[in-house]
Amino acid sequence: MEHISDKIHERHEMYESHELKMPGSYVDMSVEELRYDGGFSWAKLFSGIAITGIVIAIGGIAVTGIALSAELSATAGVTMIAAGVIMAVGGGILSMSSKSLPGDEFADENNRFHVT
Repeated sequence: MEHISDKIHERHEMYESHELKMPGSYVDMSVEELRYDGGFSWAKLFSGIAITGIVIAIGGIAVTGIALSAELSATAGVTMIAAGVIMAVGGGILSMSSKSLPGDEFADENNRFHVT
């Protein structure tokens, strides 16, 4: 019968061989390992906000149409339209001007970050 300590020792040896090994310094890393590609992008965030605003405005149009056809107050729908338009316009403007925001100084023309 095998002892549990033997099994633990076997597992430890197995995991030790697959352990993540970090380089001693950045000098030991290749250019590919140093490159960071595809990180956070302000332009993508603001584009997402603009798209969300468009969807909200379209939903507001639908809510307004349903409310008016049912002879109810269309305040919620009109509010949704206004909020959606503000988000779409603001997100679009900020997306186009995002290169000047802090955090994007290492972004290339495709809004991907990398260190050379």
